[in-house]
Amino acid sequence: MKLKKKTVCCLVPALVCLCLAGCGGKVAQENKEAYKTIGIRALEAGNYEDAVEAFDNALAQANGKVTMDEVDICYYKARALFEDGKKEEALEVYNALLDLDKNLKDAYFLRGTVELSLGMGEEALADYKEAVRRDSRNIELYVAMYDNLNEAGRTAEAREFLQEATEIPGQKATDYTLRGRAFMILGNTEGAREELNRAAEKDDPEAFLYLGELAGLEGNRDSAREYYSRYLSYHEEDAGALNVLGCLAMENEDYEQALGYFEQALLCCESSMVDPKEILRNRILTLEYLGRFEEAKEAMEEYESAYELDEELLREATFLETR
Repeated sequence: MKLKKKTVCCLVPALVCLCLAGCGGKVAQENKEAYKTIGIRALEAGNYEDAVEAFDNALAQANGKVTMDEVDICYYKARALFEDGKKEEALEVYNALLDLDKNLKDAYFLRGTVELSLGMGEEALADYKEAVRRDSRNIELYVAMYDNLNEAGRTAEAREFLQEATEIPGQKATDYTLRGRAFMILGNTEGAREELNRAAEKDDPEAFLYLGELAGLEGNRDSAREYYSRYLSYHEEDAGALNVLGCLAMENEDYEQALGYFEQALLCCESSMVDPKEILRNRILTLEYLGRFEEAKEAMEEYESAYELDEELLREATFLETR
């Protein structure tokens, strides 16, 4: 489930924290900023408990005052709690938050996402509907709801939100891209192409990514490769896009180029938080096609140290033993 960016608020726990005795003035402000920075770094590193502790320490400096800075710290704290799997606690936060202020429109989406992750589908749908009622022209919000509902297996409701997204006006590049993606998922390729081309005219990188996917679905490899390459000119460390380009090169039997893409993708996996499983697999097969069997064996050992071999790779491993 995705909590949209960092639009997470935990004002109620913040109020509890802010009841603690805090120092005042310049020293308190400096301490608050330092703890906030520590918390953000811990959050980005996946150290969620440390992040929550740091954000609590930051909030304790406020001396009873709740400003937008405290609310911002709470956004980060709630995200850390959610990522740490403390979903019930997150739900309590959002319930209390909306008890305090019914007009916090982001909180409906966020509470709905937590509810959905807890299997509370009907409650989540109610909150999602309230969120779009209060922010009806936010195409990104509709698409995020589609993603979450679809992941939860509520396909029919997900597609309803997606259909609504295609009907929302907007002339920003991202509006065209989001509508184009929605049309793609709904199977309307002409609608998708029209919207994505408009986004591409406005140089939205994501548009080139989806145009590449669309071209690939239609079997147009050359166009797909061109679009993915244009996307990578903006996001050169996108491991997923590099992997797709490697696959396209393999289909064209350009194995040297394919290997280059896969190896570049593997270098980018750690920084982009991408599971390298598929890329490692593709690299093994490419090395075999190139006849570089010793390297393929080493790549197979690397794969086997992290993942279980499926039936196809077991056959490949057996084949490599004979080389």
